[in-house]
Amino acid sequence: MRDLSNLLWCDLETNRERLEFIRSGRAVDTGILAQAMVEDLVEVYRRIDAAINIAERAVRFGVTLEIGVVCVFATDVADVVEILRGNSPTNSEGSP
Repeated sequence: MRDLSNLLWCDLETNRERLEFIRSGRAVDTGILAQAMVEDLVEVYRRIDAAINIAERAVRFGVTLEIGVVCVFATDVADVVEILRGNSPTNSEGSP
């Protein structure tokens, strides 16, 4: 992972970098986040990271994931991963 000590929130490229930025205290130090919100946002980004890991494993092993009432097939999981990363999906029919 790259050094985040001199970066601002707008410089961050991934959810993992955002998580580490918050954990490091830089989000509070730079004034974009109140200290009272740190714990909750760390948990949100931790869950996103965990969901991405699960989805990536599903793609790798060709399994089907059930998310709530929506069944996500391995070919669509890459879209879910990209959405969780904050990017546009690339595999769906409606994707650019």
